[in-house]
Formats: sequence, C-alpha cells, structure tokens
Amino acid sequence: MKFKNSKISALAIVLAVSLTTFAFPLTASAKEEQQTYTYKTYEGKSSGKVKVTDAYKKTYAKNMYGYTAKVRIPKVTISGVNTKDINNKIYKYCKKNSGNVCSCNYSYYVGKTYVSLKITFQEEHDMSPATIYSIYNISRKTGKQLSRSEMLKALGLTGSKFEARVKKSLNKMANSQMYYGQYDMMKRNLQKEKMKKVIPYVNNKGKVSYLYKLLEVPAGAGFYDHCGTC
Repeated sequence: MKFKNSKISALAIVLAVSLTTFAFPLTASAKEEQQTYTYKTYEGKSSGKVKVTDAYKKTYAKNMYGYTAKVRIPKVTISGVNTKDINNKIYKYCKKNSGNVCSCNYSYYVGKTYVSLKITFQEEHDMSPATIYSIYNISRKTGKQLSRSEMLKALGLTGSKFEARVKKSLNKMANSQMYYGQYDMMKRNLQKEKMKKVIPYVNNKGKVSYLYKLLEVPAGAGFYDHCGTC
C-alpha cells in the first residue's frame, strides 16, 4: 500500500498527535447536529434530510505484520439531491487507498448548508506507518464538493482570517515542540504560500478545523498530513 508523500517516522506521528488544540466554537444553527462513526461506538442520528452511512465495511484478518485493518467507506445521502458523483469519487478513492494493510475510517458534521466529511487512513504496520486524511465538504443544495473559498464563505470566514487562525494554531504547536529541531521545522511551514493550501472543514464536534498537507518533517523523512482545530 503506497500513498503519495505519506511515509513518516514514528517521531512525526508523535508530533502529529501532540498538538494542544486551540479551538473556536462554530456558530451554528440549532438544527445543525454532530455525527460521528468510529469502530467501537456509533453515535448521532440523522436529521431526516441528510444521512451518512457505510457504503462498504470490512474487517481484514491479520496481515503479514500481525495487524488487523478495518475499512469503513462513507456514503452521503441528501434528500432530493443527487450525490451519486461525489459518492462514487469517495468510494473509488477509499477503495484504492485502503485494504488489508491500511485501515479507513470517517467522521462528519452536518451543517445548515454543508456536510463536512473527514476520512482517515492509517497504515497497519510498524515500519514507518503513515496517517493521512482526506476532506470532503459537500453542498447540501447541489450534492457537489465545495471549493475552499465556498466552504470559507459557508463558515463566514475570509481567507486571511482563516489563515491567521491556522497560523496561530500551528505556532502554538511549534512552540510546544522544542526538541529534535521540530521548532525550526514548524516555523518553516508557516510560509504564506503554504497557508493558501490549507483546507478548511468542520470536525464532528462542530469546531472549525483545518487540514495542513505536505508538512515537512526533519532529516528527509518525508511528509505527513496534519489536522487541527483553529
């Protein structure tokens, strides 16, 4: 199983999960609701207009590394809206990038005008395992994927305000990473041009969040994806 630019060291995984979150609550309609699916618990109920269910579910036997992979691929259904194209896109991508050595799981948030879907891929072995993410912000009106600017508009944020909040979150993370040169590495990744590539979404708790892709790690170890709240 290979992901483009996804191989990371165990140190990078520690870095990825060590973020102390800095979160602003999302101002939302009372009709909005959080929904999340994990392997052990299944919480949340559908609004009657939007449903996120499993399009595919499989638990693989232990692989050659002695790990078990669990794959769940989501399907978004919006009453009166054609979501076939986006569901096919998600299904093909998840099938391609998951299998008996890579787990796939998802969480989501149903907003007033959008569905924000986060898909997580985790390689199930201990040889430089990688965790990567894929974000799909879907319009409840059209069933199509929202662009970065469209999602920011739905959140009531300008690009500059969103980037400032992301930078503040990443700076806080950088200031907490004072070993193995991680402070300098994090500072290098706060460049303005990289901020323009940060993807906005809303996590399953209704917090404005971001996906920062291709974050450089030390010693030529490659890249990894980082998700955080801002």
